[in-house]
Amino acid sequence: MDWAINLGIQHALTSASGDDAILVIKHDLEIDYDYLKALQKVWRANPNTVIGSVVVDISNPDVIADGGSMLTGGPPSSRS
Repeated sequence: MDWAINLGIQHALTSASGDDAILVIKHDLEIDYDYLKALQKVWRANPNTVIGSVVVDISNPDVIADGGSMLTGGPPSSRS
């Protein structure tokens, strides 16, 4: 299914402007009521970045199940 997400992002990028953001959110995700507001605040402070969220155990929100990956550099064409 990741190929479908990647295809959707590629399609969205063809018509996106500098003020647009792409949010990938799966159907089984449960989020706090202020999640989007907090995400937008981080995005506005860090333009042109990829921002992700940690995954926590729903029965124990203090436990981080996945912290994601760190991306460095830019598109392959911009790397030396």
